Amino acid sequence: IKSTESNQTNVLFKWTSQELATHYKIFLEPGGVQKQISETEIKLDLSVAKKYKWRVTSYKGKEALHDDPAAWREFTIYGKPLDAPVISELNTKYDESIQWTKPKYTNTFHLKIERNSDNSDWKKVLENENYTPSNFRFPKKYFGGNYRISVKSKGELLQDSEWSEYQFYLAG
Repeated sequence: IKSTESNQTNVLFKWTSQELATHYKIFLEPGGVQKQISETEIKLDLSVAKKYKWRVTSYKGKEALHDDPAAWREFTIYGKPLDAPVISELNTKYDESIQWTKPKYTNTFHLKIERNSDNSDWKKVLENENYTPSNFRFPKKYFGGNYRISVKSKGELLQDSEWSEYQFYLAG
């Protein structure tokens, strides 16, 4: 489940009614939540960026009609997308290093660097989906050419940010 919320989101649970059932009990982990209701659906506010499992038992009075401890269903609620990193502009065309911000809850970055040396198509120079620093130092072999850097934030059980892009010329 992808949420647009940063703390909690409302989740609707539904199941098929059971003949003779007078009520149902929903079990939710983590947290040991148990709710008894007579309907076949319930909305619960749950924390985002967590993995959950749930199951339902149907009852007629105090007697369980259907209780299958192996019937747990699992789901994950991903929190709202992370903020995009802000790439700092280079001071001069001779700068060898470029940096960007590390938004809150960012664990790693997806980094792409492309080069366009002769005004043709962009060619990938480097791509790293789990890049940890918030800067990149260009090796001398990269000097000379037009570059485009693309960076997005990645986090644990949070949606990736939008891409941030910056184009620049690096002197040779």
